[in-house]
Amino acid sequence: MACFGYLLSTPFRYPPLKYGSRFGSASEPSLFYGSLCEATCIAEAGFYRFIFHQSMSTPPPNPVRTQHSLFTVGFRTAKGVDLCESVYEVDRDKIMAPDDYAFTHKLGRFLREQGAQCLLYPSARDPERGTNVAIYTPEVFASKEPRSLALWQSEVDAAMVTFSAMGVTKAYCFNRAQFADAMGHLPFAG
Repeated sequence: MACFGYLLSTPFRYPPLKYGSRFGSASEPSLFYGSLCEATCIAEAGFYRFIFHQSMSTPPPNPVRTQHSLFTVGFRTAKGVDLCESVYEVDRDKIMAPDDYAFTHKLGRFLREQGAQCLLYPSARDPERGTNVAIYTPEVFASKEPRSLALWQSEVDAAMVTFSAMGVTKAYCFNRAQFADAMGHLPFAG
């Protein structure tokens, strides 16, 4: 692990979250999660900014601003599984379930035991249904450091999250309703 840069090795150094993640339970090693395109990554991050904001016991009167690093890194493996392929269509709703990871925990464990090194899967948060990647081992990274790095600023309140690229004119905005269920709740497996 020491040969990989900080941004690439961080997910593998820490224990999983108390509820696990989409493809890993709390008792399994952590995974590296990313997206194949910028818009999908920002949509995923936007959802979690809303989760962060709603978790505050007393949200502040003004939007919360935070800075984020968005980076690119190549990966390659002969031991990958593409859950976006039509053969997995029958399980698509369970793979993309926004608030229940029971199926994907079992699937992730099975694929890990079968030697899978990474998974491609449809985003549950991106309105365009872009593709995410879950990486079990840093050995699939094509380099020891990210290829590119960009700084972004997010601003979130109870209704809206905006991500703005720093130094260039580029932004993504999401309103809470885009992620909420019919009752107005944010579906979350945590």
